[in-house]
Amino acid sequence: MLAGQWFGELLGYAKGLCVIEIDDLPSGYQGRATFFQEGLENDLVFITKFSIAGRAESASFVARVEYEMVGEAIPASTSDLAKASQGFVLPNEVLVSLSVKADRMDVALTTLDRATDGSSKTVGTLSGVAHRPGVPNSSIVLADETIKDWDSFRDYVLSQREHQSVFRGQMKPYPLRTSFHRTSRKDLYRFAVDDVRRALSSAINVLDRRFDLKDPDDRASFWYLLQHHGFPTPLLDWSASPFVAAYFAFSGVTNETEGSVRIFEFELERWHQDQAPSLSTLNVRPHVTFFQPYPLSNPRAVAQQAWCSICTVDNVEQFVKLHEDARGCRYLKAFDLPKSARAKVMQELRLMGITAASLMPGLDGVFADLKERLFPTVFDR
Repeated sequence: MLAGQWFGELLGYAKGLCVIEIDDLPSGYQGRATFFQEGLENDLVFITKFSIAGRAESASFVARVEYEMVGEAIPASTSDLAKASQGFVLPNEVLVSLSVKADRMDVALTTLDRATDGSSKTVGTLSGVAHRPGVPNSSIVLADETIKDWDSFRDYVLSQREHQSVFRGQMKPYPLRTSFHRTSRKDLYRFAVDDVRRALSSAINVLDRRFDLKDPDDRASFWYLLQHHGFPTPLLDWSASPFVAAYFAFSGVTNETEGSVRIFEFELERWHQDQAPSLSTLNVRPHVTFFQPYPLSNPRAVAQQAWCSICTVDNVEQFVKLHEDARGCRYLKAFDLPKSARAKVMQELRLMGITAASLMPGLDGVFADLKERLFPTVFDR
């Protein structure tokens, strides 16, 4: 099927990265292709939007070519286009041919200059192969074999320098994947431009402040608010505290006595040194960017020592591994701790002041804390 997130290099009369994001909708496919031409990738991008009826594994269609600025949903100005063209004709239409076999897509483009009288001439051709990185059912990050119990994990994190890393706790060793990417939707442009604006307009009467979606910090903080109220976003939650991460890993474990929870550690300091950050999902190259959300209309952010990562890629772990292999270092680690340690861990966390009531100010946290104390799990019997 055509649906998914695809990456590939196109060659021809120009060269660059092509990102194709295709949503699987009831009526068929709807998508967007973004081309980052080498030499222009920091200025503007070439985009085309399309809809495809049915669910064939190949498609050919003609679509309009648009030009927007990097990082924003802003059409390129006349002066921007003149600078980009460098005296050459910029196409306004493109004939697209897509053909899929498994997780490989053959892409062929013929760009056109369509005149007002309806006639057209070919500007050039581009072709290449795009790949859809599959996401396995389990994490590809191997757990640290030297730290396999709560005591050794606690000793390890207490020996580390503060603020060097962020942590994420999960009940099982699932792969790192955002709630947005776990849906059938892949077009992040549509999410950022249409879905977020609709969410803001729907919630504006119950919010205690206004959010300016044109401001990167306001926008990211509103996404964080959406995340904590169950709306799919391209964010992953992290914490500066390994013990907060441990709480979220163990707290949901109730009747399972076998298996392990997982705590991820991401070396934030080194990643920030090596990667160019961006708080946008609009017209940007693939990236994973960490940020601290402002606690706007969301008191949980401070209590949980919150960090978030904006992930424009479906397969986060593979993306990180590619950068690890390229630089010969390791950013992402994992620790698998036995679920049977739950009672001990939760007791120690309570003595640290880490409870549902402290992490989730409000009635939800108060009653979750009472449930933890008054209705013991299988581990406490």
